[in-house]
Amino acid sequence: MQNKPLFRLGTAPFLALFFAGALALPVYSQRNQPDFTSTLLDGSNCVVSGTSTLRGVDNDVEQVSINRQVFERLFSIYVYEDHRITLSCRIDTESYALADLQMGVTDNSAQYGAVNLTVDVYQGGNLKYTYSMRAGSIVNTVLDLNDPEVPRNSGSIAIEMKCSRNARLSGFCHLQFIEARLYPTGDRVSF
Repeated sequence: MQNKPLFRLGTAPFLALFFAGALALPVYSQRNQPDFTSTLLDGSNCVVSGTSTLRGVDNDVEQVSINRQVFERLFSIYVYEDHRITLSCRIDTESYALADLQMGVTDNSAQYGAVNLTVDVYQGGNLKYTYSMRAGSIVNTVLDLNDPEVPRNSGSIAIEMKCSRNARLSGFCHLQFIEARLYPTGDRVSF
């Protein structure tokens, strides 16, 4: 009786690719895990204030180019030049543990002259971060909503933008939010 090979040479590469592909698939529990995150505007109470009546929040989701990359922006805040706008939000710290903010200035913001933004991020009324931004700038900020170094109201955050333009033409400054996600506390965290 002659021993026959279990696999022929022609089927070995196919089986190797099959098993390699199967190993690359996410496990069942990863594919079906619910997403308990929320956007900043949906998961908190926010108020807009500023030094001009020409200010606001644009909630239209659209494609924007920042640093020569295309992003889907969730919303933006805008204000007329030489003024400031503040987006203040109260987040329930029993429901959410982290706030992840990714903000940017579109490439075409410099179309009518240089745009200079100063973006201050506050937590509990205290200044946490300051960013100087121009056309094409992107910053990412992660805030621990239960930060023990924030003495009180750690779930109260504010993003303040000061707008200045070095141009003959006047106009608005826009800060694009390409990520503004709240991550839940405890076992419900899903990254």
